[in-house]
Amino acid sequence: MSDIVLPREKLAAIAAKYAELQERLASASDSQAIVALSKESAQLAPLVENIAAEKRVAADLASTRELLADPATDAEMSAMAEEELTQLEAEHQRLTQA
Repeated sequence: MSDIVLPREKLAAIAAKYAELQERLASASDSQAIVALSKESAQLAPLVENIAAEKRVAADLASTRELLADPATDAEMSAMAEEELTQLEAEHQRLTQA
């Protein structure tokens, strides 16, 4: 991957294109079409996987921050959440820089 950061709209368009390719691939019967669709799908797959991973990590970050902000969270749970937050922030940084 490169260090290029794409706007959210572009990432959503790439994910939609990948989903469309997967649907077309599932219904394709022509071998030439299958090969072409497979190649295009394979090119997008790593980026789409990264997009999905970043979304999961962002959601986990939000949940962890919410847990830490809750005054009802006990000290032991807060300590575990702080550790998880550090790991999630590092993972999010890695994914958004990938």
